[in-house]
Amino acid sequence: MIGNLLGKYLGAAPKSSYWLIRTEYAPTEYMVETDFWTSGIEFADSVGIDVVNSSLVYTEFDDLSMNFTYKDMNGKVSRASRAASLAAKKGIIVCNSVGNYGSSLWQYLGSPADADGIITVGAVISTGSPSILSSYGPSSEGRVKPEICALGISTAFVDKNGSVNGTSYASPVITGTVACLIQALKETKSYFDVESIRTLLMQSSSAYHNPTDQLGYDIPDFDKVLRYLNFYDSKKVEPSNFEPNYDAHDKTIHIVLFNNSKTTEKIIRIYSITGCKMLEKTITGTISILPVNKFPAGVYLVSIYDNGKMESKKIVVR
Repeated sequence: MIGNLLGKYLGAAPKSSYWLIRTEYAPTEYMVETDFWTSGIEFADSVGIDVVNSSLVYTEFDDLSMNFTYKDMNGKVSRASRAASLAAKKGIIVCNSVGNYGSSLWQYLGSPADADGIITVGAVISTGSPSILSSYGPSSEGRVKPEICALGISTAFVDKNGSVNGTSYASPVITGTVACLIQALKETKSYFDVESIRTLLMQSSSAYHNPTDQLGYDIPDFDKVLRYLNFYDSKKVEPSNFEPNYDAHDKTIHIVLFNNSKTTEKIIRIYSITGCKMLEKTITGTISILPVNKFPAGVYLVSIYDNGKMESKKIVVR
């Protein structure tokens, strides 16, 4: 979330301030760790945190008598789940990974992902399909879980491999974007309501009217959330310089340039979601057609460089 390596990597919320709170004890796994998690969220509240990312999910323990059952996944049995719900009521947006049990015998979400009032995050692959790792909901009493999803396979990460897998990496994508949303709202509003933002994120998602047990409401659209909140009405929005459109029939991206600049030459670059430059071209006309037939299916960033300024837009190649 915080990474900012010029020209190489940009985290989801590089201009946020962070507390790193470790509650996990790696050598063993006992139910006391849900108490540690509760202590961690209490500390977060004490220092005024707005948004929390948690990549911890508890289901089974070294002492088998402590194991949770699926019936326990109702947000009221685990101390960590109850604490997460209380944090949400106190004004903290809690984002928690749903878990990586999708292909295991357990299959379901764990604690505190079952908590009511938080944002539980599942994982999708680059095409938007569910990751086989991503755990299933709903909560044991029927609430939609996970609520929303983000990229959890080959998620960009700063290490020697450059990417990682799991819902523990989908959740930070959502958390960082929520942090950016809060930053934007604080520019024009004196407050924000946790439940309203959570509800708007679900309503903006691609499967809001048809949730599934593994994807929930699916991938949210944060631009829609800003429009719901009338954010653009209170800020001057610069006119767009271009519009990219994908043609699935001939596997091309059509770039339509608008007359917002007097310069004749502009540079178009296309980047993969992991930051790799896939294509670069100098264009002079108002319409340009770029072949992307060799691009793997996924989300790409189309950037236009014009007279020292840059504008970028996302596009999906199928």
